[in-house]
Amino acid sequence: MPPRDISVLVMPIPACPELEAFRSTEMKKPTEILGPHVSILGPFVPQDFTLPIIQGIAKVVATHASIGTLLEQFCVFADVPALYLSVYPVTPFEALRDAILRVLPDHDPEFRGPTFHVTLAYGFDLGSLPELMARAHAQLDAVVPLEIKLQEVVLFDRLGGNWTARETFRLWDDDDGTRPTGPNNL
Repeated sequence: MPPRDISVLVMPIPACPELEAFRSTEMKKPTEILGPHVSILGPFVPQDFTLPIIQGIAKVVATHASIGTLLEQFCVFADVPALYLSVYPVTPFEALRDAILRVLPDHDPEFRGPTFHVTLAYGFDLGSLPELMARAHAQLDAVVPLEIKLQEVVLFDRLGGNWTARETFRLWDDDDGTRPTGPNNL
C-alpha cells in the first residue's frame, strides 16, 4: 500500500555533515530530500495549501525573526522509537507554529504539543537503544551541543511516495536590522 499524500512545514538545519551521516546510517527510511530539520506543522492534506493560504504563510513567516537555537541533548520519545536532539529555547518555535496555525484555522494538528526536535534515528528496536546511544555519542559528541540559526520554513509535499519542496518561506533576518512588511517570496 503506497504511503498517503501529505504536506509538512519544516525548518531545515544548516549543513552539518556529521548529523547527515549519522541520520543516513541510523534512520529506518531516511528521507534524503528533507535532511535534518525541525518540524513545525504537519501532516496536512496537500490540497489544503491553496494560493491564499501560501500567501498568508509567507506573510506571517516573513515577520518572524530567524531562530537561533541550540541542539543540546540526546533524547528518546517514550512511545516512539526515535532518537532526537532537543532544541533550546522552544519559545520561538511555538510562536512561529501558533502564527502559522492562525492562517490555517481549520487545521487540527495530528500531534498536540509537539516536542520541537531534530530526529537522528527512527524505527529501531528499543532493545538496541544502549548501542544506538553509544554510536550517537561516539559520532556526534564532537559537534553537540550545536548552535545554529534557522532562516526558512519549507513546505514539502509527499505525493505518490515522492517528496518535493513546494515553497520556501524566508524568516526576517535580524542581522541587517530591517523588518519585511509582507510576503517575500511570492
